[in-house]
Amino acid sequence: MISYKKIIKFTLKIGLASLVLSQLVVAHESRIITNGDGDQLRITVGNSPEPVFEDQLVRTDLFLNQIAPDGETLIPIDVSAGASIADLKAYVMSLKDEVHVTSFRDRPVRRTMELHDISQVRGTENRYQSPLIYTRDGAYGFRYVGTIITNDGTQFDIDEFFVCGGGSQAEPRDDGSIPAFGCVREPITFP
Repeated sequence: MISYKKIIKFTLKIGLASLVLSQLVVAHESRIITNGDGDQLRITVGNSPEPVFEDQLVRTDLFLNQIAPDGETLIPIDVSAGASIADLKAYVMSLKDEVHVTSFRDRPVRRTMELHDISQVRGTENRYQSPLIYTRDGAYGFRYVGTIITNDGTQFDIDEFFVCGGGSQAEPRDDGSIPAFGCVREPITFP
């Protein structure tokens, strides 16, 4: 017969595991970009799913939202509603360390590769992805460069670098932690 103590312990373990996994899944870095007219864009970058393991098909995650003049309301950048990311290019960088870079020529950059097929995720208004397979574990980063035109025609010219883990440039959360997407891990193997 199963005791109530065992049921409670099991429930607590499942709850804790769910909490840990939910934190891994939302591991993305957000940044605010301001254009010359003072308009703001929130760009959020990461991988889907997280955590990421080498030799596994994943998708780069890119969320785009215009920040309304009230400074709080997020307006999804939706290509099906007139927005455009046609000029946007994405690159993945293999890095030696988890440090922020500002150029492909920076010392930590091992290799770069352009990602193709950045497309809007079906059923979403502001989420875009590109397929990718990381071939080694370690630090990686993304560079997004080009023009994003919002639903109302506002233009943002961007050239932003995002790096996993300790290379994040995101503002710290209230608890002091830094929101960042995870670096690539070796797959777990069983004997």
